[in-house]
Amino acid sequence: HFDDTVELNKLVVLDPQWLIDVFKTVITVKRYDQQERGLNDLWLKLEREGILEEKLLRHVWGQIVEEPHTFESLIAIMERFSLLCSWSSSNEPCSKEYLVPSMLRWYPPQEITKLTTSATLPSLFVKFESGQVPSNLFPRLVVQFLQWGRNDFWSRVNPQLYKNFARFYTTGDETCSLVLLCHSSLIEVVVHEGNVCSLKEDSQGHFSNSPGDQRNSFEVFCAREVFRQLVLLLECLRKEFCWLKRMKYQAGMICPVCCHERLVNYCNTHHKKDCEQEECLNFIPESELHNLNQHITCTRSAVAVNSKFYTKTFKAWFASPNEEVTYTLLCFS
Repeated sequence: HFDDTVELNKLVVLDPQWLIDVFKTVITVKRYDQQERGLNDLWLKLEREGILEEKLLRHVWGQIVEEPHTFESLIAIMERFSLLCSWSSSNEPCSKEYLVPSMLRWYPPQEITKLTTSATLPSLFVKFESGQVPSNLFPRLVVQFLQWGRNDFWSRVNPQLYKNFARFYTTGDETCSLVLLCHSSLIEVVVHEGNVCSLKEDSQGHFSNSPGDQRNSFEVFCAREVFRQLVLLLECLRKEFCWLKRMKYQAGMICPVCCHERLVNYCNTHHKKDCEQEECLNFIPESELHNLNQHITCTRSAVAVNSKFYTKTFKAWFASPNEEVTYTLLCFS
C-alpha cells in the first residue's frame, strides 16, 4: 500500500505477484495475436514510439481490472516506479496517452551524431564509476524528466523517443530541446537551441552578445535547470531502488582538445586515430570546471596546436554563486 497520493491511497495489494503480472502486460513485448488484429497498430505504436494509448491499456487490463478507481491506482503505481508517464498530446489534447520508454526497441537514426555535435553548448556527460550505465536506469531517468516538466517546462509536442535516446521540446521556446543519449558507460545530455540563433564564443572562451541574446539566455537557463534536476533525479533513483544504492557517478565534460564527437583524436593506448572506446575519452569532472576564471591544459595530445581551453566554455551548465535560484525538487521517496 502506498499513501503518497489520493489515487495510490485507494488500493491495497495483497499479492505482489499479481501486481508484477499487471506491470508485465504493459512493459513486455508480446507475440502477435490474430484476435487483436484491430489493435496491431496500437501495439506497433507502443513498440516503435513508446506511446501507449488508453484504448490499448484498457483492453490489456480488461479482464484484470474491473473497477475504474483500480485502473487509475495501477497507473499511479506505475508512475511511482517510473515505468510510465501520463501525457497529453498536442494533437489530441483530450485523449489519454502514456509514454513507456522501456518498451522501445528501435534505435535512433545515425544522424543523431550530427544533432549532438551541432549544439552550440558543449554536451554534459554523466560517467559511472562501475564503467557501465546501470541496467534499467536510463528509461526510468527519462520518465522522471518527463514527469518533472510535463506541466510547465516541456512542450505538449510528443517527445521523440527511441531506445537509449530521448528528445523533449521546451515550452519557453519550442526550437530549444533537451536530448538524452545513453552510451555504454556515459549518459550524454545536450541542450539544443535549433537553427534560429547561435551562441558565439570568442577566443577566450567567453560567450559574446548577439542579436539572439534573449533566446541564448533561455538556452543557458534551460541548461542550468536541467543540470540541477539531473543531479536531483539521479539521487532520487539511487535512494529509491535497491539495485542503485551503490551507484556512483560524476558529471563533467569531454576534453575539446584531444577528443571530438566522442572520439579520441589519437589514442595512445590503442595507437589509433579516432578511437571509439569510451574509457579512452579524456573526461573532465565537474569539480575541475567550477573555477570559471581559469583554463585547463590538455597534455594528452602531442600534436595539438592549442592545448589550452578555458573553463568558461562550459559555464552555461553551472550557475555562479550569485546566480543561484531555488528550484523545485520532484523526488519520489
